[in-house]
Amino acid sequence: MNAKCDIGAPADPTLTDGVPPSQAPTRPPASLVHGIDTAPAAASATAVVKTGKPLTTESIDKVRNERDRLRSLVSQLREKKAPAVSAAGAPSHVMRKLDEARSHNQALASQLEEALADVIRRRTEIRRLQLALKELRGEKKTLRHDGLIAARDLRHVTQRLERRDRDLDKLRKSLKRTRETLTATRGLARDRLNDVKQLRVKHKAAMAALAERYREQLREARRQALRATRQVGALEAKLAAALAARAATRDEARATLAEARRQRNQHEIELNRRDRLLQSAELRGQRLTAQIETLHVQARRAADRLAAAQAGTARVSTRLDTSLKDIGRLRATVKQTRAERDTARAALAEARASARSSGNDLLPQLIARGTSMVDACVRHVRTQLAERARVDARAFAHALMDDEVTVEIGTLCSGIYAHADGFQPLARHLFAKVRPAWVSRHAPAEWIDSLLAGDLDAGRAAFADWLAALPAAPDATQATQLACIAQRLVAQRQLDLAMTAVTRLEPLLDLLDDEQRMRSRWLVEQLARWQAARLDAQRHPAGTCDGKIRFGIIDYKMLDYDKASSNIGDHVQTLASLSNVVRFKNVKFTSQEPGLAEWVDNLRTRLNPDYVIDGPEKEVELVLVDRDFSHSRHYAEPVWMIGFGWYMHPNFRDYFDFPFAPNLRPIFVSFHVNNRAFLTPEAIDYLKANGPIGCRDWTTVYLLREHGIEAFFSGCMTTTVGKVFPRRTTTSERQHVALVDYRPQPGEFEGKEVSKFTQAGTDVRHNSFCRNMDDAVKLLEGYQSYEVIATSRLHCYLPTTALGMDVVFKPRSMSDIRFEGLVELGEHGFARIRDGIEAKLARVLEAAFSGASEAEVRKVWRDACAPDLAFADEYCKRDIDLGLASFDPAALAAQLREGALHGGRAARADDIQVAFAVDHNLGEELPVVLESALANASAPLHVHVMTRGLDRGYWERLIAEFGDRASLSFYNFDVVDYGDQLRMLVHTTVSTMDRLMLPDLLPEIGKVIYLDVDILVLGDLAELWAVELGNAPIAGKSSTFASWRYGYNMAYRAAGTLSHRKAWQLRRAMHAKGPLVFQAFNAGVVVLNLARMRADDFARHYVPLIERYGMNDQDALNVYARGERVHLGIEWNAVPSQDVTDDARILHYAGPVKPWNELSITRGREFNDYKARYLARTGRKA
Repeated sequence: MNAKCDIGAPADPTLTDGVPPSQAPTRPPASLVHGIDTAPAAASATAVVKTGKPLTTESIDKVRNERDRLRSLVSQLREKKAPAVSAAGAPSHVMRKLDEARSHNQALASQLEEALADVIRRRTEIRRLQLALKELRGEKKTLRHDGLIAARDLRHVTQRLERRDRDLDKLRKSLKRTRETLTATRGLARDRLNDVKQLRVKHKAAMAALAERYREQLREARRQALRATRQVGALEAKLAAALAARAATRDEARATLAEARRQRNQHEIELNRRDRLLQSAELRGQRLTAQIETLHVQARRAADRLAAAQAGTARVSTRLDTSLKDIGRLRATVKQTRAERDTARAALAEARASARSSGNDLLPQLIARGTSMVDACVRHVRTQLAERARVDARAFAHALMDDEVTVEIGTLCSGIYAHADGFQPLARHLFAKVRPAWVSRHAPAEWIDSLLAGDLDAGRAAFADWLAALPAAPDATQATQLACIAQRLVAQRQLDLAMTAVTRLEPLLDLLDDEQRMRSRWLVEQLARWQAARLDAQRHPAGTCDGKIRFGIIDYKMLDYDKASSNIGDHVQTLASLSNVVRFKNVKFTSQEPGLAEWVDNLRTRLNPDYVIDGPEKEVELVLVDRDFSHSRHYAEPVWMIGFGWYMHPNFRDYFDFPFAPNLRPIFVSFHVNNRAFLTPEAIDYLKANGPIGCRDWTTVYLLREHGIEAFFSGCMTTTVGKVFPRRTTTSERQHVALVDYRPQPGEFEGKEVSKFTQAGTDVRHNSFCRNMDDAVKLLEGYQSYEVIATSRLHCYLPTTALGMDVVFKPRSMSDIRFEGLVELGEHGFARIRDGIEAKLARVLEAAFSGASEAEVRKVWRDACAPDLAFADEYCKRDIDLGLASFDPAALAAQLREGALHGGRAARADDIQVAFAVDHNLGEELPVVLESALANASAPLHVHVMTRGLDRGYWERLIAEFGDRASLSFYNFDVVDYGDQLRMLVHTTVSTMDRLMLPDLLPEIGKVIYLDVDILVLGDLAELWAVELGNAPIAGKSSTFASWRYGYNMAYRAAGTLSHRKAWQLRRAMHAKGPLVFQAFNAGVVVLNLARMRADDFARHYVPLIERYGMNDQDALNVYARGERVHLGIEWNAVPSQDVTDDARILHYAGPVKPWNELSITRGREFNDYKARYLARTGRKA
């Protein structure tokens, strides 16, 4: 385990023995200070620190003694330098004090003379020590300063040990609570086991009694049957005629027997009436026979009941076994807890041992094996990123960057982290500060990629330079870098350079590990296809049409191995699309792809005759089109195709191979957009030119229409697959259930035969198209042997429903954007989708297969879609009412103002209005922010603070501390309740929601600057106050974090937390109010136009979004302002982990790591400097 050890960490250069630099004593230029020799003490302290030996108790005591001696000497010097006191006119007692002081000074002078003599005697030794110190330090630092550093390091060690002691105490308390919990749990488990044992004994006794009762009833039935048999023997002669009559009336007797079976007590009634019924021999024999049959039936029922009782016993035994397993798991948990406790103890012991060591080098294990500091740090960061310990990786890099010794290494590591998180401008900025040789050696892929993202020419030149400098026989590290660079070149659409990279990489594939080799070989093969297609296109330029009719069939190969389809459900979609193609019986299919035409002809033989269309007598050439990498082939003009499914998977996170390759003529239906980044300007123009677009779900309809693309809801292609499969007609008495990527609830399919399947597998990537299509057919045929299908996959639910099967569909989230319009359909709704797709495709394919021009085919498609387009127009314009706030914001704000506390400097009309929302968690950080804001403000501030969990004493304290510099108003928001459906970030609290009340809370104020508390003001807020809003409601800085970059991110994320019907309602309402493709802003620093927000009745209409629809305050502000926002520069909201902060006017420590946490964050020291300044000014203790 790598434990953090800080004893060797450099001390804070801004502090001098606990005193800020502005208050620190001036350092003397040499070791001789006013005749007192400080060199021996400083040399002794430095020797202990710099020898690299462990800090023993003896050495620590020695340092402390020398430190105390130094302090004593400094005090003597200060007393000696005290200004003389004038004796003129002084009282006698003052004169006595002066005489005493003179005597004391004379004694001190004698001591100083002795010290000078001692200095002369030891001058030779001092010179030798000074030379040694020069060699060790390499710089002109004085021995006195080294002594102070050693003292500070010692205090640092002591503080660390004390903190670890406190941690140990907390751990002991936690372990004590764990033991108590375990004791209680053991008792509970013991009681539960005893209850189970008692239940088993009672149940065993009850089962034995019940079984005995059933056996007695069976014996009694047998005795009655024996008596009846004897009576039948005595009357055998009389029964002969009755038996003949019975043969004639057997059917009637069987009906009577069936009725007798439904009456459990019939035999007792029949036996009681036996004497009366035997008056007639024929009737008596008939009845006796019936009784015998009834008794046999009841015997069988008794046996069944006995079996049921035994089954009940088995179930109880199963529950008992489950309980025992629970106890076993509990014991395992106890064991694991103990192991974790032991691990924690070991970690604490290791941390203490490490703290006692003065050699706290970075990553000692790597460095001990001879790894350089740079290599070790880079490898450490990459390992943490690979293990998804992103926060730790960033803190490690920032800690290095904030140390003057390791600043360059930290900058390199921070650049690697920034690139991994997608902050390309920051990565470029950081790499530019590092020596090029380091970047080229340790981060070439990140460096080249970040350059390409900002300047293609610079990135291409950097790649060429790096490749030229590569040795003729690269090692495994450089082979790995080549593979990574090739991927990033693809991601940046530089496929020609990627081809150059893989050409250099191909001979080196054996140097890679198995996973890297497989992915790289795949990339080499796919780029080779692209290169061949490019050369083919050069030989056959665009614009040449040979008159042939061609049709493209969707396949799913792509450049990125990990994103290439591994889901056979994709090929089920292709199968469904082909079920519409093979309807034309007069069309002859050919293909240059081996086996493709034959496979399609074979599929045609499966078609239900009711769906056959004569169609034109034409020859159609079939070609394959990789949906996610259509440029892997060159297509002769023209090629019609049906564009359906998920659009689309990016290659290596960033490269969407869209628009399609030239000469492809897509008809888009069952089209789904899952990633907004797919809709580039080129993609939007392409979809407009090939519209209208039939969308698989309503969310895609909303998104496309925002971009001016004609779109309507078509539903999913897989609803049409049923016509190439026979309907299932037979059923089994015992239901067989197929679980397809489905996790059942306990007891959900109890008593049913269950089989488990998955539709995902890497073999799908490697198989040929025809092989995958065969597997898709076999998959659906296999499902038909089951009575029930339970699945979480859309492309299992819809096709099996199309086959007429009973389907349970439970995805991970029914609120997923893919499902609006596709669930809760009912038979009529499902048929409407299926019939609509089949009818439209029949018309458009007939036109395409007949050889019609592109314009004619497009017209047929538009005419077929006209009714659906008209319905979509009407549907998307329907007003969706999300309701109003559950309280009256204006009335509540008035109540809050009545309980407010106002203090400090008198408020003025020209004050800069600043607002904060804070609770008890950040109560001690707010004064630091105020300190920084007031220190840099050129105009007076009026600060409005909305608080939760902070009493009136806190308000009065801040007024006392800042009241001479600002006006302050405090409002208690503890009474404001936003309901129990709030959704907040893990590092935020409900107090951040309170800013939504500002328009009603401050009715006389036109605008206000709102600031989060995790900020530091370095600029003049008067400049921010001067930003012109006009009629815009908000001014804010655009978000640099990818997950928060657009408005639809916020609306869709909130909808994903709701029930599916509320999610549909929210998404449709948000789209209906205006486009969601606007660039979102970070709400940590905003200027609010309160007058505009009051005019819009903001709180009443947007508080419901946080009360009932899963949004947070930042979401609500964004979907309110949308495109009307005034853009603030990065300098007014610079996030150290995301932005270039060199010119920051406000630092925003967004995210879970704050300057007051244990983990490091760059520029966090500045916050702590202001904290020290605030504490020093107010006299408060930290």
